[in-house]
Amino acid sequence: MLQHPQLKNASFARGGTDEYLTYYPTEYQWTKGDARFRIIFDAGLNLDFMSSPAAARPLGFAKEDPRTWEASKLHDFICYYITHHGGELPQGSYQFQHPVTKEWHNCHSTRWTFKEADALFKKKLIEDGYPPNKAHVAYLSLRMFGWLYRLLKK
Repeated sequence: MLQHPQLKNASFARGGTDEYLTYYPTEYQWTKGDARFRIIFDAGLNLDFMSSPAAARPLGFAKEDPRTWEASKLHDFICYYITHHGGELPQGSYQFQHPVTKEWHNCHSTRWTFKEADALFKKKLIEDGYPPNKAHVAYLSLRMFGWLYRLLKK
C-alpha cells in the first residue's frame, strides 16, 4: 500500500478501492508569461491518486515514485471540479498575484479544461524532478486515455 506522508488511505469509504484522503492543505504556485498564479485547497480531498491509465504503467509511471505525488493531488483536485462543477474551482482556490502590490486576488469565472489540467500536471511533475521524457509520456497518456478512464469510472 502506498505510504504518502500527507495522505491517509480512504479505501474503507469506497468499498476497497484505491482512494486516499488528503489531511494537509495544498498550495501550488506557477508563472505563465508575466503573471503569477496559485491553486490552494484545504485538507479533506478524496482522490484516486495516480490512477494512471494502464498504457502508462509499463513506461515507468508509477504512484510509488514520490516525485509524482504533488502533481497527482493537484491534477485530481482540478479534474474533480471539471467533472462535477463544469471546470469552475471553488471560490478562493484559484488566484493570481497582482504584479505591483504582490497581493493575491481570486480568479473569477474561470473554467478549467482537462487539457489545461493535464498540462499543469506535466509542469508540476518536471518541477518536482520527474524525468521530462516520462512526464511527457504521462501527459500524453492522460490526453489519449483520460476520457476512457472517466467513462469507466462513472
